[in-house]
Amino acid sequence: KCFISPSIVSIKPSLILIKPSLVFVKQSLIFIRQSPVFIKLSPAFFRPSLVFIKPLLVVIKPVAFIRAITSFH
Repeated sequence: KCFISPSIVSIKPSLILIKPSLVFVKQSLIFIRQSPVFIKLSPAFFRPSLVFIKPLLVVIKPVAFIRAITSFH
């Protein structure tokens, strides 16, 4: 596990702006090291869904994502 906590700058209903650096956490949650990282949440946030990480697209599991957000606060 590579785990360097990013700081969440702002959270909006459909967009999260994160200043990294996080390379990856487990298999279910992947952040690409950028500055900044924009994550667009899917409407189906509480189901397995896609989030867009500019310029890449990865698949995450919402539970892992929620836990990660909690741990970053």
